[in-house]
Amino acid sequence: MTRATNMTANAIFTTALGMLWLSLPVSAYGQKKDAQAAPPPIKVTVGVTAVGAVQWPYYVAEAKGFYKEANIDIQVTAMESNTRTVQALIGGGVHIAGGSPDPLLKAVATGNADLIIVGSVINRPIYSFVTRGDIRSFNDLKGKRVGVSALKSMDGLWMDEVLKKNGVRNEVEVVEIGGTSARYAALRANAIAGAWLGQPQDFKAISEGFRLLGYSTMAYDQLIWSSYSTSRKIAEKDPELIERFLAVQRKAHRWLYDPANKEEAIRILAEKSNTALKDAAATYDLWIGQESLSKNGEATSAGIQSMIGYLVAAGELKNTITVNQVFENKFMERVLAK
Repeated sequence: MTRATNMTANAIFTTALGMLWLSLPVSAYGQKKDAQAAPPPIKVTVGVTAVGAVQWPYYVAEAKGFYKEANIDIQVTAMESNTRTVQALIGGGVHIAGGSPDPLLKAVATGNADLIIVGSVINRPIYSFVTRGDIRSFNDLKGKRVGVSALKSMDGLWMDEVLKKNGVRNEVEVVEIGGTSARYAALRANAIAGAWLGQPQDFKAISEGFRLLGYSTMAYDQLIWSSYSTSRKIAEKDPELIERFLAVQRKAHRWLYDPANKEEAIRILAEKSNTALKDAAATYDLWIGQESLSKNGEATSAGIQSMIGYLVAAGELKNTITVNQVFENKFMERVLAK
């Protein structure tokens, strides 16, 4: 074959190759581009109550872009009460209810709802038992008065249990004062010698010279305080939604427990909850040090059973209910297995 013939053949081949390439954008190339297009995000609606440290994992997941990484379009709505979040869950207004599981347990016990706990923000709530500066031990409380929100409230039951453990229950008067702010005011006014205080009132009281005698965990080891809950209907219809949400929350919980993230975690809480940096820092040290936050966003059977027991003792849960009725751990187990 001559050189001219070779050149003609090469030209024909090059022309054919070019025509094939031009056809790709509307055929094979277009199919590849479509296949690589990101799927639409999963929309997850969450109902919560208080603004503060209890929402810390949500704050972190948003600030660090964890929801975006997981292709979740998250909508967190603050509601006026835990009861309202559970009502929204029953009515299908939210996928996830965050906050105290009390109303959920009551709704399930009365047969009004098929709701489940799938995870937990807090498994060990921390309230400080703060006393006057001259009270150095439980023996020093003999003949004195201590304050609780109500005798049959959660903190009232803790007080009763802790005083019994320390052998002084019959020698200490327990009076009903009201919430944390009211108890803090009564302590400052010298109307009581001690009380359970939450954050940041406990930090303020201690900085003012009052004494820390211990924590509410003297009364329990595990106690679910703020849960991730949903309905069986939602979970069965869209398990991927539940698992993807829990995977992000787990990442946020683990991030909070990493010492390298401490300063940033404190700044996030201070900014999102309008909390003073020093109070945010003290909350971090307390909650992480005492393992108040669950390490992976997981709930525990022991924590749920403890809450059921306290509600029964307080007379707030009259119908029989078991942990298995309200706890579904398979979604978190799948997350942890990945």
